[in-house]
Amino acid sequence: MAGDGQSWQAETNQTGFSGAGYVRALPDNGAVWEAGDAAANPSVQFPVQVETIGTYAAWVRGYVSDAGGDSLHLAVDGAAPDSSAR
Repeated sequence: MAGDGQSWQAETNQTGFSGAGYVRALPDNGAVWEAGDAAANPSVQFPVQVETIGTYAAWVRGYVSDAGGDSLHLAVDGAAPDSSAR
């Protein structure tokens, strides 16, 4: 989903990358997001249906060009975590 002039774009050209492809939120404009800005952030969604109650892990492999783009937040049932503020 697009957000505030940014959107997730499919790419394959990062040096050292291996695999079929990856997604990147562009343009990287250095914005700092505040709590409640979830609707303005670019987001990518992968629906997951859990049939059995238990503990699960989400694995993410990431790369950033500087410390300004090093955050990731996972939401459950559309609810952004408190950590999504700054």
